[in-house]
Amino acid sequence: MNRLIAAIMPWVIERSLRRGLMGVWARVDGGAAPAGGAVVVANHGSWWDGYLLWLMVRRARRPLGILIDAPTLERFPFFRQLGGLAPAEARAAARRARTGAWVVVFPEGEIVPSGTIGSFAPGARAISRWADVPIIPVAIRVVLRARQRPEAYLRIGEPLGAGTAERAQRARVTSLLTDLDRALEAADHVEAPPAGFDLWLHGVRSTDERAAELRRWWT
Repeated sequence: MNRLIAAIMPWVIERSLRRGLMGVWARVDGGAAPAGGAVVVANHGSWWDGYLLWLMVRRARRPLGILIDAPTLERFPFFRQLGGLAPAEARAAARRARTGAWVVVFPEGEIVPSGTIGSFAPGARAISRWADVPIIPVAIRVVLRARQRPEAYLRIGEPLGAGTAERAQRARVTSLLTDLDRALEAADHVEAPPAGFDLWLHGVRSTDERAAELRRWWT
């Protein structure tokens, strides 16, 4: 049963993103992604974050590994079929990264209210050092602006070296998040994405968009 659920989860995740958000936009620094494995670290400000990083890893065509708290893995064991590992399995995560996977870590360990970033735990640094792979810093914002549903934005920074300390990881994610927030504030229109962000996934159309389409069809 767990294998069956895991087999349909990619469809479930993408459908959730498309139906729950107006869309997903991203800006990537540094051009090409690392050729092999990596550890991905990001702030954790919303329920959507795991799904958004799943989309990022999928677009990069890399195998997925993700640290998930042990109680959640016990409740939903099919996450293991998708690459889920408990925090105590950091060595296993490193082996996965060494073979080419991108291992997702939320170093704060829990959802932290938007606008703040909590302290970073040492797991990502240990995994990247054991696997000798870079750390990819990511800032995530899921925001409700002038549209009917939230919009998701990812700001993906240039990779950091293997074993980069927690303080430097946190500083880089904080810097990316600050840049992302400023870009949202500076957008030409409150319904438009900021300059430099590419549409990764188109979500559901709002009621006003549907009404405008109906009007165009009618006239």
